[in-house]
Amino acid sequence: YLGIHRYDDQLVTYAPAARDAALSQLVPLQQKIRAISPKNLDPNDQIDRELILANLEDRRLDLAEVKWWSSDPVLYADECVHGIYYLTLRQGSPVSKRAAAAVKRLIHIPRVLAEMRSNVPHPSAILATAAAEELTTGASFIEALAGEETSFLSSTKRGPRQQAAMAAIAAMREAAA
Repeated sequence: YLGIHRYDDQLVTYAPAARDAALSQLVPLQQKIRAISPKNLDPNDQIDRELILANLEDRRLDLAEVKWWSSDPVLYADECVHGIYYLTLRQGSPVSKRAAAAVKRLIHIPRVLAEMRSNVPHPSAILATAAAEELTTGASFIEALAGEETSFLSSTKRGPRQQAAMAAIAAMREAAA
């Protein structure tokens, strides 16, 4: 989402090993940044230091204490739908490159939704409904992207694009149901 293109072909994972790895990297990073004395920084860098620390702490809290990944299926629906949608909007790389990345992200959608089922076994009714609505709408969006020869995905090979899209759509509709 931040526009770092080396990640354009990936979607997030909330698998236990990935969560543990993220947490194990966050705490030492926080410690390294805290060790930088604000007195040695100009005012802009002091603000940046505080923002970085706040973002790292937010991430740590999400992973270790709040644990949205264990209660909110919308987190996963957002990742699937917005992960494709944002690639259609970005202008930082050629359409053909973004479309190829979108096809690779489509391949990851069934995995993300399997993680959702594993990590969020009993979501609240309101969050389950919201996720189902987003997944249903997202499946229709992807269906339109994959089916039109003049669409964003038309620069990719039809066979792999169709296969990835159909698997993603089926997983999204199954998860929504």
